Amino acid sequence: MFFWGIDPWYRKLGYAIINYDLDIIEAWIVVHNLEKDRQSQIKRMLKTTNFIQDLMNKFPPKSIGIEKVFFSHQNQANAEFVFGVRGIVYFLAQNMQIWEYTPTQIKKYITGTGKANKLLMQQMIKKVFALKEIPQFDDAADALALAYLAFKKHQWK
Repeated sequence: MFFWGIDPWYRKLGYAIINYDLDIIEAWIVVHNLEKDRQSQIKRMLKTTNFIQDLMNKFPPKSIGIEKVFFSHQNQANAEFVFGVRGIVYFLAQNMQIWEYTPTQIKKYITGTGKANKLLMQQMIKKVFALKEIPQFDDAADALALAYLAFKKHQWK
């Protein structure tokens, strides 16, 4: 079984898959096409669904950590797609445990402070997973943090 982390955003989807030994199976980002017309968004949702379903078939998650996102009037236009991605994850993982964390909670659990910047998060993920270098993308580092939290939550049960 595997532990997953998903950082769903409008432009990039960060995802990470780890195992019981904290080995990183995959940790990367999917960059989305930014066209905002309805047809493009539907195609993007279908591609995202197929991508996540394929990964679930290869690496069935024991539990999933997903970022709980909030929107303000400045980024509200992105909300529909981001909540759509979250809906896809919840639909595909309906028989799995899903843990939601706010960005502040993720930062606090990983770095000790809810106000950590992206570089500190990447440095702490490097330590947690004994990596030689920090993750190339901050979205992948966030997804690794979420996968780690899903793993820890599983241990605490």
